[in-house]
Amino acid sequence: MLTLGEASKACNITKSGISKAIKSGRLSAYKNDIGQYEIDPAELFRVFPVNTGNSQLEDESLHKETIGLQGNFDILRELLHQVEGERDDLRVQRDRLLNIIEEQAGNIKQLTYKPVDLELPKRIAVRPWLWVVFIASIIIAASWFTIKIYFV
Repeated sequence: MLTLGEASKACNITKSGISKAIKSGRLSAYKNDIGQYEIDPAELFRVFPVNTGNSQLEDESLHKETIGLQGNFDILRELLHQVEGERDDLRVQRDRLLNIIEEQAGNIKQLTYKPVDLELPKRIAVRPWLWVVFIASIIIAASWFTIKIYFV
């Protein structure tokens, strides 16, 4: 924010001229706590454009600066194209390497493949002595049953 004196120096206009612009409403400003006007620089230069009197010199210096900036811009554009080309090359190389890795992983999987043995249900092994006990128990049960029939 600029005071009335700073604004008059910046625009080469008297304090009274700026004060009249504020009172007429052409220029907006605020009074601070001590009663001085505070003027926004953007508002000041909207109403009173800066006139230094060296416009031709400024135009030439701006033109030279613009040419220099244009040269820098062209260099940066070339660098950007170069970086984009390198990026595309790296993407192609990355994709190629990913394919090689996938191929190698498939080869390793084939080399280390162990088929899963399907386990058949195990047959219950019957021991010969169990058959003897089973047949003996049948014979004893049958004989006990027949003895019971004769004595009843």
